[in-house]
Amino acid sequence: MDFKTDYVRQQVKDERLQDLLIKSRARNKYSPVQYQGRTYWCLEELTKEKELESRHKVIREMTILGIASMIILITSMYGVASIILP
Repeated sequence: MDFKTDYVRQQVKDERLQDLLIKSRARNKYSPVQYQGRTYWCLEELTKEKELESRHKVIREMTILGIASMIILITSMYGVASIILP
């Protein structure tokens, strides 16, 4: 069982890609897979690409949440300081 393929299959919502991942286990590894206008000769390339996309998405979301929380924290500290110090 290929755990990377299973991981990508669980993460991807696109049914066509899930079907390609399932069918790729029965095929020869050297047969190309067509997905979204790109040709992948090795399914691991597609797996790595999807993992990289999801990693970038998580990093972007965490950065946005971090910046938003810092802005809220600084604004609340300013509000408390303006109440305490006349």
